[in-house]
Amino acid sequence: MLNKIAFAHAIGLVTALMYVVFYVLSLVASAAFELVFNAQFLGADMASLVGEISVAGFIVTLITVTATAWIVGYVLAWAYNRFSK
Repeated sequence: MLNKIAFAHAIGLVTALMYVVFYVLSLVASAAFELVFNAQFLGADMASLVGEISVAGFIVTLITVTATAWIVGYVLAWAYNRFSK
């Protein structure tokens, strides 16, 4: 049995940390950001589609992504517990 709340917290935290890492990387090392970001999409030039992000946009997106990840983590743990019986 997975603890639904703990699993959701873990997924939300990891997602938030990854978002912050990518944001900081885009600010301080744009070439490295492009390399890492494009590698996720098998080399397709997806980094060029990412525009400038304001601080307000960063915060709103961080909250939205973290909340969505938390909900998905909770649902995954619930489904796992349900189907593992």
